[in-house]
Parts: sequence; structure tokens; C-alpha cells
Amino acid sequence: MLQAERVVPDSHEHREVVTVFDSLPKAELFAMSAEAIRAEIRTILAAERTGDVTVTFRPDGLERGVAVTVVLPRDAFSEAIRGRIRDALTARFAGTVVDDHLVLGEGTHARLHFFLAAPRAGVLAVRRDELQREIAELTRGWNDRVRERLIAEHGETIGTSLAERYARTFPDEYKAAVDPATAAADVTHLEALLAGATSRIAVVNPGGVDATHTALKLYLREPLVLSDIMPVLEHCGPRVFAENTVTLAALGDAPPISRPSSCRPRRARDSTSDATPTGWSRPSSRCVRARSRATACTASS
Repeated sequence: MLQAERVVPDSHEHREVVTVFDSLPKAELFAMSAEAIRAEIRTILAAERTGDVTVTFRPDGLERGVAVTVVLPRDAFSEAIRGRIRDALTARFAGTVVDDHLVLGEGTHARLHFFLAAPRAGVLAVRRDELQREIAELTRGWNDRVRERLIAEHGETIGTSLAERYARTFPDEYKAAVDPATAAADVTHLEALLAGATSRIAVVNPGGVDATHTALKLYLREPLVLSDIMPVLEHCGPRVFAENTVTLAALGDAPPISRPSSCRPRRARDSTSDATPTGWSRPSSRCVRARSRATACTASS
């Protein structure tokens, strides 16, 4: 194989090829032809010269499943990311991971090798470019995804500036609990307060597992006294089940964020509406939907 690659013995390229060869899972080496090994090594070396995520996969010759290789920047790798990639592959190939091999060398990249037992029809149905995009998205950090959304909404210059500022300001517990789309929306409300608004309000019916919940999201300059607002909410109909608050370090004259009540209705019908800004909150796993008239009543309080 080294002769076919025409590398000079003891050269840097020779050492690179040998290092990659020695790090490949032994089970894969025995299952691959010399030409397939050469192609795999070339792909890995090319991927390690970029800052991008590269994904390749090779259907097993005995139709037992598929071998997948993922090369990603080392600073994007974590055990959590490894688990997400494993879950994504399991779902994509409708299979089961039977081997999982990590390579962390002295370079700037990490490499993951997976072998999945999967039906051949499922393997052949997967497109490499789509799989690569999905895994690349999984490996992107929270700050990167927020930056992308802010740039899309505010343009390159303003979006980048906002992303850098709020990346330093949002606490870790906020980043762990809030998805990038919601964070970008929060930034917009906070910027309105910086521009002079007294307060802001949003009513959100989350999707997914929180689809039965409504969050009354309040963005405030001063902390909210719950004993003042609870009677108003109860009078309007919803029942408040949880409250969360996040206070931000000052952004110049920026206010803290208060995240009060999560509610459920006393009647079944559900809707949402816009209201005059008064504050901010986030849903809890214990809430269910609240009616829109609660929003109006809260706003008038």
C-alpha cells in the first residue's frame, strides 16, 4: 500500500499514512481491501487538513451492516457529542451500534469509527451528504448556533456583535436549558430594553415534549414580586405551577432577565396573542397550556 501511495520512506507523509493505518479498527482492516484502505486513509488525511466535519460510510461486504467514520475538530469533540452522533447514526441507519472506536492523536482532530448492524436497505437509503450535514450540526456549539440565527436576523455585523456579547453574558445553566432559537428571540427582547423599553412580554407554546405547556415570558429591568402578579394570573384563569428566574450581569444599562410563571388553564381551549410588554418567564415541565386572556390581563396589570 505504501508503494502504491508512492510516499518517501521516513518522510512526514510516510509517518502520517502509517499513523492512520495503525489507528484504524482491526476488524475494519481485515474486512477491507487494500484499495479501500488506501481510500479511507486518503479521506482521513484530507479531512484532518480542514476545520470541517467529514463523514464517510462503507456498507459491509457481507451485508451485516455499515462502517462509519467521523472526523471532526478536536475542540468540537466531547463525550456528549459522541453520544449524539451515536444516536443519530442509530436512527439514520435503523440499526444498532456494535463497535465504537475513538482516536485522539497529537493533532487537532478527533476521529470516531462506528460499526452498526443494520438492514442493507436502510444502509443504501442513506445519503452521505445529508448524514454529514446532520452530524456537522450536532457538533456545532451552542454559541455558534445562536450566532448563526442572530446573523440571519440582524445581518453579519450586528449579529456577530450581539452573539459575542451575549455568549459572555448568558450563564451556563441558561445555555444548557434554552435552545438557540429561543435564545436569539430573548436577545431581541433584551435589546429592546436596552433601546429604552420599560419591559417586554412574550407568550410561548413550546413544541415537542413541552407541547402542552405555555410560558409567560417576562423581560424586566427589576425583579418581579411574585405575590403581586399571582393574584392577577389566578383571576384571569390559568393556574401557575412553576417559576424560574435568570438574572444577567449588566450589559451597560441592560436589565436582568426575570423568568416567572408557567401556567395551565381552567378551561380547555387554547390560543396565544400579542400583548403590551411587561416581563419574562420560561416553561417548566410541570406546566400545561394557558389561555390568551391571561396574557391580556397580565399585561394590563
